[in-house]
Amino acid sequence: MDTHNTSDLNQDICQDMVEKTIFQLRPKRYSEMYPQWPGSVGLEIEMLPLQMNEASPKQVPLYDQGGLSHVLAQLAKKKFWTLIKDPDERLLKIQLELGDYLTFEPGGQLEFSTIPYPCLSDAVKRISQVQSLLDQVLQEKNVSLFQFGINPFFKVEEIGLQMSKARYRAMDHYFSNIGPFGQRMMRQTCTIQPCLDFGPSEHDMAKRYLVGQLLAPFATALFSYSSWVDHADSGYRGFRSLVWRKLDATRTGLTNLHPLLKQLNKAACVDSYLEFALDANVVFIEGLNYEVPQVPMNFAYWMKHGYKGVFPSRQDFETHLSLLFPEVRPRGFLEFRSIDCQSREWQIVPAAFYLGLLYDENKLEKTLELLTPYSDKVNELLEYSVNGLEHSEIRKVALELMDLSLSGFSGLPPCFRGEGMEARFKSFSELFSCRGLTPADALKQEIMSSSSGSLCVDLVQSLEHKWKEYRG
Repeated sequence: MDTHNTSDLNQDICQDMVEKTIFQLRPKRYSEMYPQWPGSVGLEIEMLPLQMNEASPKQVPLYDQGGLSHVLAQLAKKKFWTLIKDPDERLLKIQLELGDYLTFEPGGQLEFSTIPYPCLSDAVKRISQVQSLLDQVLQEKNVSLFQFGINPFFKVEEIGLQMSKARYRAMDHYFSNIGPFGQRMMRQTCTIQPCLDFGPSEHDMAKRYLVGQLLAPFATALFSYSSWVDHADSGYRGFRSLVWRKLDATRTGLTNLHPLLKQLNKAACVDSYLEFALDANVVFIEGLNYEVPQVPMNFAYWMKHGYKGVFPSRQDFETHLSLLFPEVRPRGFLEFRSIDCQSREWQIVPAAFYLGLLYDENKLEKTLELLTPYSDKVNELLEYSVNGLEHSEIRKVALELMDLSLSGFSGLPPCFRGEGMEARFKSFSELFSCRGLTPADALKQEIMSSSSGSLCVDLVQSLEHKWKEYRG
C-alpha cells in the first residue's frame, strides 16, 4: 500500500462514510417483495472443530497436511464452491453457491456466515443444510463440531495463532501490549451473531439500534455458556463476555447512548458511532508493514497528526471500522455480538429472542420503555452479566424481556416461526430462563454430578441429548 504524507481524510469524510455505508435502511426490494414482513435475518456461527479419540479431544490443525483447510477445500471442489486464498496459497475462506461463507478465526474456529434471508425459517434451513454437510465430511476424519462460548478444552498457548496473516499477527501484538484477554479472544472465543436489518425508516433504525444496545447485558446473561476455561471452572457463567470487554476498552462495549436518547433519528446513530470510531485506538498501520504504534493513539489523532509521516486513507478508516467490536456493531445492518455460541440444540434461540423484541413494533416500544430507565447503568449491568442471571435486577428484567419476546415472536409471520422455532424458543425459556438458569448452569451441574468432576466430550454429548429429549 502507498504511504501518505498528508491526510486525504477528515472528520467530515469519515462521517459521510459512516452515514452511507454503516447505517443503511432496509433495501426497498425487501419491502416490495415482502410488504407484510418485518425484515431480513442473517446468522454468523463460530464452531470448534475437535478431533475425537478415546481419552480426550485433540486440536484440529488448520493448515497442516490433512488439516481443516485441506478437508474443506476438497469439499469445496466437489461442490464447485469458490476458494479464496492468500498470496501463499493458504485458504482464507470459501464462498458457497448461495453467496454465504465459511471462514476461519485465528484460533482455528470455523465460522459459517449466511446471507440475509427474508425470514428466520429460511436461514434455519440453510444453516441445517450446511452443518449437516460439514458433519458428514468431517466425521470421516473423526472430527466433530462443538459449540460453546469459549474453547473449554485448550489453553491459549496450546492453540496458538493458527491464522498467521499479517493482520492477525499485528492484532496479536497490539492486544498483548494491553493484557492477556486479546489472545484469549482471538484463539478461544466463539459466538453466534444474529444480524437484523435497520428497518424501513430512520426512526425504526434509531429505535432498533438503541434497544439493541440496551439489551446487551440481559442477552449476555440469558445466553451465558462459557464457564469452563483452561480445563477448569472459571468462576463465571459468561467468561467470553468478560474477555471481550477487557481486551481493549477503546473498541468494545457500548457507544454513547445520549444522542440516541435525545433524538431517535439516523443523525444521532451516525454521531454516536462516529464518536466511538474516532476515539478507538489504532491497531496497526498497514502502510508501514502493519506496524503497531509504540504509544497508543486514537484514529482522530492519527488523522490529525499522522504517524511517522504516514496519514490514514479512506481504506485505513474502513479497516479501522472492521476492527471495532462493540456489543452491537452496525455494518449496513445490526450485528448483535453479546451472545455466547450456543449448543446446536439452542443455536437459533438468540435470533428468535431479538426478532421478538425488535421486529414486532408493539414489543419494540414496550422494550424501549422497559429499558430506558436503565440507560445510565447499562455498563454497570454488563459487569454483572458475566454471572448469568444471578444478579437480581438482571434476572428480573431478563425474565420480563423473555416474556415480551416470546409474545412478539408468536405474532411474527409464519415463515419466521417455522421449523419448530417457536416450540424450541419456549423450551429454552422453560428449561433455563424461567428457573433463573442459563446453559452454563446446566453444564456446571452436569460436571458436578459426574464421577470425574471435569468436562469431557462424552459429558457434553450426554447433556445435549438430554436437551434434545426435553424439547421433544
